[in-house]
Amino acid sequence: MMYGNRGSKTSHFCVVPIKDQKEASIRSFVKIYELAFDAGKDEKKKLPNAIATIIEMQRGRDKEKLNENVHDLKIERAQLFEESLKIKSLTENKDDYEFIQKQFDALHLDAKHAVLEYTAFLREFKLKQQQYAKDKIAIGARKEDIERERNHAIEEVKQVANEITRLGILHKALKEEVAQLQQQKIKAEKILGQFSHESPQDIIAEMTIQRHRYDETFKAMQAKENTVILIQQKNKQKQDLEAKIKAAQNGLDNHDLLLANQLPSHSAHILGSINEDFLNITANSPLTEEALRQISDFTALFTVDDANNLSFLSFTLPNTFYHPYDADKQRSQFEKTITQDKKEASTLSQEIGELNSALSQFDTDIGKKIAEGKKQALKEQIGELDANITLLEGLSLIKSQIENKTQQISQKDKALAEAQELRAIKDQSKASTDSKYNQIIEQFDDIISFGKEAESITSLLAGVRKSQGLPYLAEDDPEIASYLENNDIEINLSAASTIANSIGGLSERINRLVSKVSDFTEVVLVEGINPHQRIEGINSLGEVIQQYKNSFDTLEFQKSNYHDKIKTHNSVIDNLLKEITDSAGLLRTTISSLNKKLNEHKISNLHQVSLKLNLAPDFANLERTYAKHNANQTSLLDERFYESLINYVEKTSHSNSQRLKMRNLIDSIDYEYTQATGEIEQKSQSGGTTSTITALIATLLFSEAFQKGSSLRMPIIVDEVGTIDKDNIKTIVEHVSNAGFTIICANPGLHPDTLRYIPNYIRVDKSLLDGKPKSRDCIFHIMPSQINRQGRVVHGH
Repeated sequence: MMYGNRGSKTSHFCVVPIKDQKEASIRSFVKIYELAFDAGKDEKKKLPNAIATIIEMQRGRDKEKLNENVHDLKIERAQLFEESLKIKSLTENKDDYEFIQKQFDALHLDAKHAVLEYTAFLREFKLKQQQYAKDKIAIGARKEDIERERNHAIEEVKQVANEITRLGILHKALKEEVAQLQQQKIKAEKILGQFSHESPQDIIAEMTIQRHRYDETFKAMQAKENTVILIQQKNKQKQDLEAKIKAAQNGLDNHDLLLANQLPSHSAHILGSINEDFLNITANSPLTEEALRQISDFTALFTVDDANNLSFLSFTLPNTFYHPYDADKQRSQFEKTITQDKKEASTLSQEIGELNSALSQFDTDIGKKIAEGKKQALKEQIGELDANITLLEGLSLIKSQIENKTQQISQKDKALAEAQELRAIKDQSKASTDSKYNQIIEQFDDIISFGKEAESITSLLAGVRKSQGLPYLAEDDPEIASYLENNDIEINLSAASTIANSIGGLSERINRLVSKVSDFTEVVLVEGINPHQRIEGINSLGEVIQQYKNSFDTLEFQKSNYHDKIKTHNSVIDNLLKEITDSAGLLRTTISSLNKKLNEHKISNLHQVSLKLNLAPDFANLERTYAKHNANQTSLLDERFYESLINYVEKTSHSNSQRLKMRNLIDSIDYEYTQATGEIEQKSQSGGTTSTITALIATLLFSEAFQKGSSLRMPIIVDEVGTIDKDNIKTIVEHVSNAGFTIICANPGLHPDTLRYIPNYIRVDKSLLDGKPKSRDCIFHIMPSQINRQGRVVHGH
């Protein structure tokens, strides 16, 4: 071997005809040469090295390199394992997912409807708010107009009502007055009824007389003297009454002799009108004709005018009224006078008696007490008489007042009726105004109520949808218009509360489902979903569920794809194992080829010499694994297998080039010897036999390393050649020479058998350098003249 620019890989060159200039080829040549040079020494180590390098040289870089990165396969296995866990998790939790999906679909549908309902409500609510602003101004102005109109109508009704009240009060007062007057009139008439055939004046006169008597009695009871005087007066009055009764009885008894009854009617009427006393005159005998003529002539001078007053000679007598004379009435009057006067006389007799009794007891206590009682009774009687007198005196006035006030009542009735009619008109007008007012108030109240309600609605719905993370829907979305066409929307707080409660209910459902999905994300891990992410609202929830949907919908595909990946992965593993095991096959083939060529030569007395390949234990394990491995299986190999494979590949290949180190596949190469008896043994043979085998193997390997057709004489070193028997020496020389090599041997001394086949030799002790060598590695120098020759030289130059 000769080198130029040693140390530079790009500049080295070789003078031996190896197959190529690759480092592996050079290394192979070196290893074989070391084996040949040290033949018989340390074959256990060098022989595997030589055989491994020759195989590596023959395989070349591409064949020697492992096609797969085992670390990548391990990573891929981990990925596939993770994928299997994912698929397993998806498979085991599919029912839970479908339940969640079903719940979400229902929730999403409800949420969509809620959002649709909410957005439609919000749109209509905004429109109503806009209309509210306009209506508030318009209806407010209209309300003010109607209020003014209504106030005017109320005022008119009030005025008419006041007038009706005033007329009613007056009417009531008049009726009450008339009622009182009627009571007075009835009382007066009742009094008059007590006095038959007497005029009110006569009755008043009688009452006046009676009152006078009571008054006199009252005064008389004030003092004893007055009582005495009063008794005297009453006795006088009684005497007068008795005379009057007598006269009346006379007139009654001699009724025909009464002056009035003897005169013509006219004369009787006139004389009675002039003085009623003419009517009570009783003649002792019938009047003469002359007397009758004279009286008739005199009364003929009187006439009666339209006012019922007497006129004398055409001169009206204003204080003398015409009173027709009635004989029957006169008779009745006499009877009445007699009755009344008798009654009066009886009363006077009673009073006189009482006065006399009082007079007799005047100074006694009991008399005084009786007097006081009498006076009190007199006071009451006087008071009653005064009232009755006043009543009778005012009877005509009372009647006049009754008539007048009745007329006033009629007038008031008419006025009241007219006022009632006017009231009805005003009430009708007010009712119409009230109706308009109530309508406008109702509208205005609705407006105000809506304004207040709108504030509550705004507050209620503020952020409701946004806070729940519900889907967004624009107010101008066609779905909104379609929804509004098919649904009536009521804009009120109740409807807003219903919507808010609906969304609130959705919120609870969303939260429950979010909790369930959050738990699900921790159990079922898929790409794109962070199990620690915060899920907020239905949109975020939908994104997570969509991610799961993608995974679960493609689950069968993932399974199929996963099985394909497993097959591919296992196929790669299979190929890798095959690459490694194929290397073992190459080793076996090489060993087999060497054995075949080796046994073409007779070595010692052995029937056969074979190289026995012992593979490294870890490779043997790997090879057994490969035998069990099925590339079509759909399950992953145990992770420990990858660790052992990685360790093996790292140990048996170059870390940078990934080329397989063939030497690391070999544990050892032993010699196996077959004796002539057929017995096979591995115990060491003689040094000569071993050297012969090693030399033969070296030449066989060199022939593999050199280019085909090349010719080269190259030395093969065989140490301790003296220990080799003559047959083996012959075999070595012939084989080495035929292979194109020159055998160079070393031996302590000359040996005839050796010189027979290897006649050229030198003596080392004759070739030592004198002095200090220029190179420390060069200790002797051999020149051609120093080569000795024994007998005939068969080979060599």
